Amino acid sequence: MFRRILVLFFTFIFLSKVYALSECEPHTFDIEPVKNTVYWCDDSNQLIRADKLFSNGNISTQVQYKDGKIVNRKVFNIDQEQTFEGDIEELDDGSYITTKYSLAPFRSYILEKTHKLNIEGKPLAQTLARWVYEVNGNNSQLKMYIIYKDNSNIIQWKGFYNKEGSEIIKWAQFFYDNPNETQSHNVKLIHFNILDGNKKLISTYKSSGPYTLEDLYGDSIPEYKPLGIVVVDSGYETDHQLLTPYWYINPLESFDGIDNDNNGMIDDVYGYQVSGKGEESSNIREVFSTPSAENDVVSHGTHVAALAAHGLKNWSLAAFAGDYTRQDYLERIGNFIQDHQARFVNMSFAFGKPGGPMSPPMEAFTALENFIAEAPNVLFFAAAGNDGLDIDQHISYPASYSYENLIVIGALKASQWQDVPNIEYSQVADFSSIGNKSVDIFAPGEDVVSALVGYQEGPLSGTSMATPKALNVAARASGIYPDITLSDLKKIFLLSAYIPDLNNPLPCTSGGLVYEQRFMESLKNFTKGYSHKDSVLLARKTLPVLEGESLEGGYLKELNLFWSKQNLL
Repeated sequence: MFRRILVLFFTFIFLSKVYALSECEPHTFDIEPVKNTVYWCDDSNQLIRADKLFSNGNISTQVQYKDGKIVNRKVFNIDQEQTFEGDIEELDDGSYITTKYSLAPFRSYILEKTHKLNIEGKPLAQTLARWVYEVNGNNSQLKMYIIYKDNSNIIQWKGFYNKEGSEIIKWAQFFYDNPNETQSHNVKLIHFNILDGNKKLISTYKSSGPYTLEDLYGDSIPEYKPLGIVVVDSGYETDHQLLTPYWYINPLESFDGIDNDNNGMIDDVYGYQVSGKGEESSNIREVFSTPSAENDVVSHGTHVAALAAHGLKNWSLAAFAGDYTRQDYLERIGNFIQDHQARFVNMSFAFGKPGGPMSPPMEAFTALENFIAEAPNVLFFAAAGNDGLDIDQHISYPASYSYENLIVIGALKASQWQDVPNIEYSQVADFSSIGNKSVDIFAPGEDVVSALVGYQEGPLSGTSMATPKALNVAARASGIYPDITLSDLKKIFLLSAYIPDLNNPLPCTSGGLVYEQRFMESLKNFTKGYSHKDSVLLARKTLPVLEGESLEGGYLKELNLFWSKQNLL
């Protein structure tokens, strides 16, 4: 961290020396001012840099300009650790290419290229966008082309490559309604065409089918992975670059307009949606359609799902959107979870308490309780809530349930994991609800960067963000140690928490926060036959001693008493 601060400091000194930067007003350059953004000019009043700031004054996004054009973009988390580096090249035809680089080792290979073109004089918001995903310089299988036009209907093209990534073998051409819209999450699919690699029409389909995955993907059908995570949330930008590698493909369903698996949901290949009005669809686009927020496009579900799925290798992701307060819908989601043997469910939402303000009807609470209780082989992660209350006293479901297969997550005043956590890192976010009995453990939840609607990335805050971050650690661990039961996994997850001050533990059952390194080490010990407790104690001795903790006999005795008091042993 110190080295990074020095680099930023001397970079600023260098730029100041060359450009003599001074703060300036954006209207000078015909730029629409952006909230919480500081603009910097050189001696000749040329725009050099724009810094978008977090609420604490740290830089969130830094954009550099040359001759009035954007040439570089960097993104930082709230701790000023860089999370994105991209060069931007504007071409003579008005298009531009963005190149995203790896950060470790710095800029050693290209992660992603995006080429955006002006089409028939349309603004850049209505563009051809090409995503080419690369890892260590090798093309992956996922490549997409997208066009939006507003002269008739919105048209979206997708090109599917062969498994070698050498040529497009099939095209899909999608037609949407509402031609004045330029964002795919605001429109509804009318029909689509399948064409061969030379764009010769093969067939035409209505939005409800019948069509199969082979029709859509040809020779590049995604690899099947068992269902690991189910997210229940507002909706999802399904073709976001941070989500596309992880979607579950229901082997019992296809896009044919038929309920093939007889679960009451038609074409639930990735998931399903039921709106507050009872309208049903396999389109789980990002529309929060509860009665209190009908058709309000947000990024909550997209952000949460990407956090939950990040880096998964052994599991895939299914998602359910819409009005999950509906009793019949929750029952169907529960059946899906059990039928497909999901292992983890993320619930970044709150029903409140029966009869409370804005709370759903009583039958919704009954369905929610059954949803958890009737799936003992599934581990549910629930958000503690953002009211800053003690939910031991102020009940809020599902966080206030006490089932063995439920973990409730509070939020830290941090944006990402810290390899070696310390006391300063372990502050509870001001908004986070707490509870020595009701909340289990804490995870980063302030200005957490993840996917946003519009193929973007950006920060959101809340226990809604902390919950999938914690779930993701458990899910990746389960992928490494699939034979460990979820009950054992939960016990070790909580016992391995970092407790910054045993005399004044964090307000939760574990007394601390998720510490991934000790959790993984403890699981490894558990597979060798050690008990839950001894697995964690051995991990404490193997790894560096953290600030506020100790290996001395008196400390370990007090720790054992705390674990016993909290019913963790």
